Amino acid sequence: MAIAYRYLICLWSFAAVVGFGQALPPPEVTVRFTVFSRQRLAGLCYLPTKHSHPLGLKFFIQNKSELFSYSGPADIAFYAEADWARFAQAKESEATSSALLPRPVAVAALPLGMKEALLLFVPLPEALPTGIQFLVLPVNDDRVLFPLGHVGVINATGRSYMGQVGSKILDIPPGRGGNIAAIGAVDFRLACRDEGQWAAAGHHYFTVGPRTRVCLVLFPASGPTGVGPIIRTLVDEHRNVDVQLATARLPLKK
Repeated sequence: MAIAYRYLICLWSFAAVVGFGQALPPPEVTVRFTVFSRQRLAGLCYLPTKHSHPLGLKFFIQNKSELFSYSGPADIAFYAEADWARFAQAKESEATSSALLPRPVAVAALPLGMKEALLLFVPLPEALPTGIQFLVLPVNDDRVLFPLGHVGVINATGRSYMGQVGSKILDIPPGRGGNIAAIGAVDFRLACRDEGQWAAAGHHYFTVGPRTRVCLVLFPASGPTGVGPIIRTLVDEHRNVDVQLATARLPLKK
């Protein structure tokens, strides 16, 4: 448990890095986003706009979600669908017409200027007194910063790595680790400093096409050495980049 908490402290620090060190967010934002988690999460929703009905999120463990849209405060609140259903029932009751919104179980604080985001959800070991159950790390997913024909890295391990593709070297600090141009078969090799010496941290094989971009998400290692991270590979193809915005809604009686 102590290790998990130290890891989460690193991730809280990482959240500021992922937004490229930008200033405080504006009071209102408009953003398109996808969601991803190492675990298959279920039962979460959010409000696309202040007065809209809640929209359910669907997570995949090997791919990013469909594309969602949001306009409102820079801190996007996410709720448990069960909590929202109880709120909806209370709201339609005349005696409790002033029912308060349920407490969010996760909040994504978007940095200034972020228009395309990948929201990485990390379950907390235990819920906070505020009701927060997930840490949400917003990653700038702008196609200008991360173009087709490139490999990008999100380092959610709390430690630094070096990546290598052929003769190209990539620094991978906690947070957004930058991009490398690569086309064809890729052998992505990782190394990190362990007890003062560089140690191999594994390698990952995949293919990048000219109309494809590949994002590697590094999670903390589960092995005894703690060196080699668990890697998830997220692939965007050009024909899928502009997928239709999600439209399935949860019922909410007025």
